[in-house]
Amino acid sequence: GIPCNTITYNTMLDACAKSYTMSRASKLLEDMAETCVEPDIITYSTIIKGYCVEGDVDRAFHVLAEMKKDGKFQPDEIMYN
Repeated sequence: GIPCNTITYNTMLDACAKSYTMSRASKLLEDMAETCVEPDIITYSTIIKGYCVEGDVDRAFHVLAEMKKDGKFQPDEIMYN
């Protein structure tokens, strides 16, 4: 198949968020790691949005904490909306 990049994964994560299927997000993140595709700020924003839409605010805060701990990205005004 065609190799996925960050944009492709972000699109799939956004589809999960919009369709209330965030249960699939963990597998997509595993796939990203296995194929050495780095998440970006949009990846994190999308995952956080998806968990919030599903009402899983605790999980969203966990992802936010992981992102901050990693140190590569800081939350921005878009993420807080």
